[in-house]
Amino acid sequence: MPSINDLFPSKWLTAADLKGQSMAVTIEKIELETMKGRDGKPDETKPVVFFEELDKGMVCNKTNAGTIGKFYGDNTDDWIGERITIFPTKVNYGKELVDAIRVDTQLPRKPKKNGTPASAKQAEPEPEPSAPLVRTGKDALNDDIPF
Repeated sequence: MPSINDLFPSKWLTAADLKGQSMAVTIEKIELETMKGRDGKPDETKPVVFFEELDKGMVCNKTNAGTIGKFYGDNTDDWIGERITIFPTKVNYGKELVDAIRVDTQLPRKPKKNGTPASAKQAEPEPEPSAPLVRTGKDALNDDIPF
């Protein structure tokens, strides 16, 4: 028997679509969409984040936007091409515990075409290690030992 989510699919990505699993995704684009207000509230414009790996976009709430922004900056244009992990969880909404999608940014960024990660800084080369000081012969026994 199909699930309710299969019978009434959402236009936007839902926690149920993740089927209990987290997923690493690459941000493809962010678009503003007008969402119909519920319970007499006015319509509202919200950002929707689209991913290279998925057909549906995720309506981005303030919590998830803040998490992404903390790591990739406030300008959503800078999020394009960055990697995040999305995962289903339960959150308090009013007096109810509801399914939600949350974001984690703790994973490696996707390499750019030249093979360098998007955020990689030019690291200074490691200095060559100096040859170890080894004493041989009679000088080896005459070290000053500071104790």
